[in-house]
Amino acid sequence: MRFLLIDTSTERGVIAYGNGQEVLFAKELPFGPSQSKFLMPDLFEALKSFGFPPRLDGIGVGIGPGSYTGIRLGVSVAQALAYSWKIPLIGISSLEGFIPTKLTHRYAAILDARIGGVYFQKGEVNQQGFLHKSSPQIASLEEIGKTLEGITHLVTPCAKSLQIKFAQSHGGIKWVWEERSPSVQSLLQGIEQAYIQGKIITPPHQLEILYLRQTEAEREKARKEKI
Repeated sequence: MRFLLIDTSTERGVIAYGNGQEVLFAKELPFGPSQSKFLMPDLFEALKSFGFPPRLDGIGVGIGPGSYTGIRLGVSVAQALAYSWKIPLIGISSLEGFIPTKLTHRYAAILDARIGGVYFQKGEVNQQGFLHKSSPQIASLEEIGKTLEGITHLVTPCAKSLQIKFAQSHGGIKWVWEERSPSVQSLLQGIEQAYIQGKIITPPHQLEILYLRQTEAEREKARKEKI
C-alpha cells in the first residue's frame, strides 16, 4: 500500500509518500503560518519525483487540531486530489506525528490553542514496547497541570509561546520540552492502520475536521439562535 500525506495543521507542515513501513518521500514545508504559498509548488515538485498521478491507495491528511486556516488548507487540497484521482481519503489527528525522538514511558504531544488553552494527546509506552495514545483533547491553561499530572516530557512543533504560558501558570513543574517536526513515519502508520480498518471517506463525501472548539462563525451562529 502507498499513501500521499499532507499535513498543514501546525507551523511545521509536511508532505510525504509511503506507508507504515517505508517512507519513499518526505518534505517539510517552510516553518510558520505562510504555508499556503508553498504547499502547491512543493506538492507539484513532490509528485514529479514519484509519478504523476502517483500510484496510491489513498490520501491521508491531518485534520487537526491546530490552526483552523491551516487545517482547511490541507484538507481542501487533499479532498480535491482524492476527487480528481477517485481514491479514498483518510483523516488523521495531526498530534499523532508529535512523538518523542526517544520514546519515554509517558509523554504528551501539545499545541498552543491560543485563547482556547492547549490541545494535547497523551502517549505511553507499555512494558512490551507498544505505544498507546489517547484521543486528542483540549484543556485550559489552568487545568492542564492537573490533566498532565505525572507527565513532564512535552513534544510540540513550537515551544516558545507555550513555555512562557506554562512558566506563568505552572512555574513549579519542571517540564522537559522537545520541539520537533512531525514524525512522517508515525503519521503514515496511523493512515495505513485507519485504511485497513475501513476508516475512509470516499469523495464527494467530505472529511470532518478535528478543531475541538468553536470558530467565531459558529459562536456567532449560536448567539443568533439564542435570540
